[in-house]
This record gives sequence, structure tokens and C-alpha cells, in this order.
Amino acid sequence: MTLGELMYRARTKLRLTQKEIANLMAISQGTYSRLERNLQNPTLYQMMQIRIHLHISLDKFFDNIPTKNRMV
Repeated sequence: MTLGELMYRARTKLRLTQKEIANLMAISQGTYSRLERNLQNPTLYQMMQIRIHLHISLDKFFDNIPTKNRMV
């Protein structure tokens, strides 16, 4: 599962629209959409906001980061 898929599942489970979660994160709906569709990589701040507002555990969050983007 990609990070975007994880974000989509968590957001729909919470019954939030992209616009609602984007407002909570203080980003545009377009930016959130690109993150959810894996067209844009989140910043560190956005990663923290995603975890907080979508209630994603740290281990689940990092299990969904592609290996090529991880720092070893």
C-alpha cells in the first residue's frame, strides 16, 4: 500500500473530505489531492500533520514510505 492509499483509507474512515483535511493541515485541497495520489512527496511538516489529523501510527506511516525515499 502506498502512502497515498493509506491517507485515502484513513481520511474516508474518518468521513472527511479532501477539503476538510486540507483545511486542518493548512494546505490547499489541490496539494492534499496530489499527496493522496502520490504525485507529490510530503514535507516533514506535512508528514506530521498527516499522522496527527488522520490518526496514523508512526510504524504504519513509515511502513508505507517507499524504500527509495527512506534515509538509512
